[in-house]
Amino acid sequence: MDLQVDIERIDQATPGALVRVEDQRGKPYGSALYSSSSQIALRMVAPNPVEAEKYPELLRYRIRQAIAYRERVVRNADAFRVLFSEADITPGLVVDKYNDVISFQVLTQAMDASFAARF
Repeated sequence: MDLQVDIERIDQATPGALVRVEDQRGKPYGSALYSSSSQIALRMVAPNPVEAEKYPELLRYRIRQAIAYRERVVRNADAFRVLFSEADITPGLVVDKYNDVISFQVLTQAMDASFAARF
């Protein structure tokens, strides 16, 4: 499917916002995080429309899924990647564990805004 983005409409979005993505006929294609400062303006987070107030719940679910997966596959390691951005459908968030230290990398406007609101 060819996805086209209406630049005039996307420029009206707030940087870091969760936006609805539609195909050229207006059919919902999914939800994405918008970045005004990246060459990748949209990072898909769901294949269906997600309401902005529901996204934190979806993000927590994806984080729990990633942790559960790592618990199944990581053995005898004291350093590993707990969360890997797009691979875990958490665009812009990378979490590594080194012994007892957890390192967060916040790499998108959306994740930056999300973390800034909590700390």
